[in-house]
Amino acid sequence: MFMYGEFKNFHLAKIEQEPGFLNKIIWSDESDFKLNGVVNRHNCCYWAPSNPHVQIPVSERAPGVMVWCGLTSCGIIGPYFFEGNVTGQSYLAMLNDFLWPQIKRKRMYFQQDGASPHYATEVRKWLDEKLPDRWLGRRGPIEWPARSPDLAPCDFFLWGYLKDIVYRERPATIEQLRESIAKACAEIPIEMCANACQSGVHRFERCIEDGGRHQL
Repeated sequence: MFMYGEFKNFHLAKIEQEPGFLNKIIWSDESDFKLNGVVNRHNCCYWAPSNPHVQIPVSERAPGVMVWCGLTSCGIIGPYFFEGNVTGQSYLAMLNDFLWPQIKRKRMYFQQDGASPHYATEVRKWLDEKLPDRWLGRRGPIEWPARSPDLAPCDFFLWGYLKDIVYRERPATIEQLRESIAKACAEIPIEMCANACQSGVHRFERCIEDGGRHQL
C-alpha cells in the first residue's frame, strides 16, 4: 500500500512540475485475443465484500493471437502481433525493432507492468539505455505498483473497448482476427485516447484519498 501511495504522489508531483506529463507517457500492455471470443481473465480483478465463489468457464486451447499496444494521448502505437508466447527475447525484439523507431526522436516515458518477460535482465538493460530515468515498471527508475489495473489505461479502457468491437465482427480465421484488431486500433478516436490518459489525475487523487485501497 505504501508503494501505491508513493507512486501516486510521485505522479501528481510530476504532473505539477512538468506540464503535459501525462501526454508524454506510453501506456503499454499485451492481451490475448481468442478466435472464439473467450476473454482471458488473467488480468481481471473482481472486488466484493465476500468471496463470490464465481466459476468462469474457459477455453484456453482455442486459437488466437497475442497483441501488444501502446496507448498515448495522441493515439495508439500498434498493434504488434507476437508469434507464440511472449518471452523476454521476443519482447525485447518488439521494443527494439517496432517501438523504438517510432519514438527515438521523442522524449517519451514508457510504462509496462511486472510480467516476467518485461522483467528480463536484457529488457531492463535496454530500457535503462534507451530511456534512462524515463520508464515505469517493476524495478524501474519509476516503480510500477503491482496489481493496479485501475491506473493502467490499457486495462481499464483499451482491451475491453477493442474486444467489444472485434468480437462483434465475429472473425472466422486468424487472419481476419488480426485485420479486425488492426482496423479497430486505427479507428479509435484520438480524443478518446487522450481522455483515457488524462483520467489518470483523477484516479491518482482518488487512490490517495482512499489510502491506496481498491474501490468496490
